[in-house]
Amino acid sequence: MSKSKLIFVSPCGKDQQDPPGRFEPDELYIGRLFQLRREAVEALRAVHDGQAFILSTRHGLIRPRGVKYAPYDAPERETKAKKVRVQAEEYGVLDAQVIAVASIDNIALLRKVFGEDQVVDMCRKVNPDLPVGRAGKSLAVAKYIRENADLCGRYIAG
Repeated sequence: MSKSKLIFVSPCGKDQQDPPGRFEPDELYIGRLFQLRREAVEALRAVHDGQAFILSTRHGLIRPRGVKYAPYDAPERETKAKKVRVQAEEYGVLDAQVIAVASIDNIALLRKVFGEDQVVDMCRKVNPDLPVGRAGKSLAVAKYIRENADLCGRYIAG
């Protein structure tokens, strides 16, 4: 799996700024888990060149900066693979290796879009026993990735 193009993806967060207002995604989502995952992505990007994206429940695959969005209430798992695929094609990253610091559900969606072999589930590479739905463990894993991005690089091909 040698890909020259890398993208780093973290999911959105349930906790958001209070309306009214429009915010860039890095400012819209304010939860601790979101912040740690974004910090982990940025730490990985400091070691490996690539683009950062946020997988938003409402908006799909979006860049952390550049477009402002209003806070929203969205049912869980509203993001559809078809929408994300179209966005990935528009960004020119459909053939990229995806490094994701995300939940198992988001990993599954990314694998539908990009392909099983193109998505690296960084959380489960670092901790294969990470239980699904355990926020405390997810916080610890995201913090570990953030603080050890150079070591985590061994899971990134190319």
